[in-house]
Amino acid sequence: MGPWRGWGAALVGAFSVLMLSTEAAAAESLRVAQMQLFLIPAPVEHTVRVMEALDLRTDGRSVNARFTLPEQSSDVSVQAPAGLRAQVEGSAVGVTGTAPSNGSFQVTVTYRLPMPGMAESIRWHADYAVDQALVYVPEGEVSLSAEDVLTGTRTVDISGTTFRVFTRLGVPEDADWPLQVQVMPAPTTGLDTGGLPVIGLDHSQRANAMEAVGNLAVAAFVMAVGLVSIRRSTRGGPSSRPQDEEAAWAAWIQLERAYENGDVDAASYERRRAALKRRILALRAQAPGGRE
Repeated sequence: MGPWRGWGAALVGAFSVLMLSTEAAAAESLRVAQMQLFLIPAPVEHTVRVMEALDLRTDGRSVNARFTLPEQSSDVSVQAPAGLRAQVEGSAVGVTGTAPSNGSFQVTVTYRLPMPGMAESIRWHADYAVDQALVYVPEGEVSLSAEDVLTGTRTVDISGTTFRVFTRLGVPEDADWPLQVQVMPAPTTGLDTGGLPVIGLDHSQRANAMEAVGNLAVAAFVMAVGLVSIRRSTRGGPSSRPQDEEAAWAAWIQLERAYENGDVDAASYERRRAALKRRILALRAQAPGGRE
């Protein structure tokens, strides 16, 4: 029985390695096409309100994802589309279940972070590779410091609040992204302050900003439900790979423009361009007939 026992151990070992490789491949198939991160300080409450809207893509049907939250997160809430179960697991959020047929879905997470002073450092963790990260902060009220963001920014109006939008092209898997938000002085002429400057957002500004985040969370959830309805109505239709390829090409075009405008350095440009090229080639290889 000695040789058989040896062969049995070898087969068990090989099977274990195969299972680990399969699990790793399944984990690698999940990526974040776009992450929208809203940071709204509330100095009077000594907190920062945060919302993450994650647009996810997967090549498989089974989802077993875990998203790490920054330290000291509280009042955590998570929303996911039908067919997926989302729950808070300590300092993380878990999402399990069956992915939609086209492999695209959105997860929305809201939480609070403590902000004892007028500035707060946040270490956001990317559990999965992120193609594009967008950070929104209230325009004229909050400044943002973050690594690897493009120098060019834009503004967007949401529910009466203007947000400054910062862009980062690509966040590697399992990487930490340090960010710092700081409330800027906003002087007023109110008689009750004796002419002294008031630091932070006033009540109406905070209310508008909070309403904007609330509306975005609801909109994200409605969008997720809408996508599920569309998928049900088009079940059996083409996969999402053409859309993913278009998104990759659009990201490449945006990268080229950013490089031409001097918003991204040469090293980051070459690294990101190579990643996008690999992504497009992989999508084409997965298409029927293996397009080249």
